[in-house]
Amino acid sequence: MCGISGIYNLNNNPVSLETLKRFTDSMVHRGPDGAGYELFDNETLGLGQRRLSILDLSEAGKQPMSYADGRYWITYNGEIFNFIEVKEELQQLGHAFKSDTDTEVILAAYAQWGKTCLNKFNGMWAFAIWDEQDKTLFLARDRFGIKPLYYTFTDYLIAFASETIAFKNLDGFKRNINGDRIKEIVENSLAHEGLGLTIYDNIYQILPGHTLTIQKGKPLPKQKRWYDIRAKIKEANTNSYEENVKSFYNLFENACKIRMRSDVPLASALSGGLDSSSVYSMVNHISEKSNNNSRQAQHCKKAITAVFPGTEMDEKQYAEVVAEKWGKENWVCTSNNMDHLAQELEQVTIKFDTIAGTPMNAITKIYEGVRNEQVIVSLDGHGVDEMLFGYRYMLDKLFYYYLEIGSIEKAMLVKEVLVNLYHESNRESVSKRLGSLISQVEKNKNSLKGKLKSLLKPIKPKVDLIKIPNESNQLSDDLYHFEAFPYEQQILLNDFFIYSLPTYLRDFDRASMQHSVEVRMPFMDYRLVEFCFQLPVEHKLGMGFTKRILRDAVKEIVPKSIVERTYKVGIGSPLVSWFNNELNNYAQELLSTSELDLFLKELNFEDKSVYLEQLQNKTLTDALAVQLWQAINYKTINE
Repeated sequence: MCGISGIYNLNNNPVSLETLKRFTDSMVHRGPDGAGYELFDNETLGLGQRRLSILDLSEAGKQPMSYADGRYWITYNGEIFNFIEVKEELQQLGHAFKSDTDTEVILAAYAQWGKTCLNKFNGMWAFAIWDEQDKTLFLARDRFGIKPLYYTFTDYLIAFASETIAFKNLDGFKRNINGDRIKEIVENSLAHEGLGLTIYDNIYQILPGHTLTIQKGKPLPKQKRWYDIRAKIKEANTNSYEENVKSFYNLFENACKIRMRSDVPLASALSGGLDSSSVYSMVNHISEKSNNNSRQAQHCKKAITAVFPGTEMDEKQYAEVVAEKWGKENWVCTSNNMDHLAQELEQVTIKFDTIAGTPMNAITKIYEGVRNEQVIVSLDGHGVDEMLFGYRYMLDKLFYYYLEIGSIEKAMLVKEVLVNLYHESNRESVSKRLGSLISQVEKNKNSLKGKLKSLLKPIKPKVDLIKIPNESNQLSDDLYHFEAFPYEQQILLNDFFIYSLPTYLRDFDRASMQHSVEVRMPFMDYRLVEFCFQLPVEHKLGMGFTKRILRDAVKEIVPKSIVERTYKVGIGSPLVSWFNNELNNYAQELLSTSELDLFLKELNFEDKSVYLEQLQNKTLTDALAVQLWQAINYKTINE
């Protein structure tokens, strides 16, 4: 896991080594264990890397790395978890290796299979390969965009890096915030990531599952899609539920097992929710069952939990249940320093370098805790919510969709699940409200007028339309569209590939890498993802639960109270509590400045007197807390 960079001068001017170093070293937090810089093509191309050593800690793992007598060079960020199996296949084909890294395996695979080598890899990656013979620069990103890769281009320059903040250090490039994009992101914090956009002019992303091949003297082509989930899930899974539970378990176990390959210790970020508890429990289960897995980390039982005492975000009691099952001596709790919260907020926000829906302090604190335990790899539970209807808003969409098409039985199934996602104090009222809606539809459906209406004018369900800017269409040769799939699948596919998950992946990458910690996500194993997207809805929802198949798959290794827990808190900062308490004076002081007043007006928010009054009374509402935070966020990255 690293920070990578590249500068390619298309006008034949040499790349300054000092510029390349400054560009690369601005991401030292991504790779504190070493650095490498190389110049190619008459010094018009520079590749850089900041190294975080995880596999083969020796100098043999240094990058940029070469292969085939210097024909191929790579700068690479990520992990190929099945590198042992791919390496064995390549050795049988005659390839020899000088290191024990997955990096060299990528180079050999590219030499053997060309661009199709990507289909061989199970992992997360963003890399650039320079072919000295063909004079081509090949950029590639993993299937789901777990690892980031940003780039800018002009008629005379192409530059890329792992973070947008690096472009502040690129000579000749002026980094400007795009006002229209800011308004889009304030309106919808999930608007950009899955479409390859950023809040900055002329800084884009290599899209998930895409490649970009650059040759001097040729115009920059569109990114080319190499991975397409649509082709993988055309046929529905028709196995029995029991068969699928077993298959899910086996896939999940292997996904965890190969992600335990490491030459340094591992830990898990344990929130106390089902997803992180499942990963942590499976890691411990594998570790206790066998220690003969090749390259398996010797130490992998630590769990880190971020706690927020006295707030509704605190889930310590649930994490403790899981910690007790696997050994409480391995459990560590971490919390924000309330005495320096404002200072930490600004430091984290500056490094985060975009507009976020909530302060990232809560997430960065987890990985600060991981690093404080002398651990630099964390196995986490991200990705499964977006595949198995883990969020309440998904169930809302599904419920109203079934009502709209008159599917009473399915609406009742969703209602049973949806009610359980609310806090216990609200469930009775929610149940009555949803039940009333079902009764109204059922009454209308059974009436003569309703039957005639359905015959004469069939109901067409409302489908969420994804707004795709022209810029995004210009980036890719095949942007994702999911209209051909049933609406139930569209909800999940849009969230997984376009909306929520791409944003969360960005958040956790930047939050973890601020503390030089690599995050591995077993649920994001492409085999498990493809399997889940083929499942019928009834295997994802049922018996009053979301993520039904996951719960049944892990019920033997995860405590029953966690498996049956339905109310979801989620990881995030307790924004209202902070503004009404620890950050109260800080926020009031900022509101007294003309700069924040300006940003409030630019974002079309309320007059600052509205925020001041509620802050002084310590009655700031959720909506105004989010607005105030976004204005502070905007101000901070503008400085």
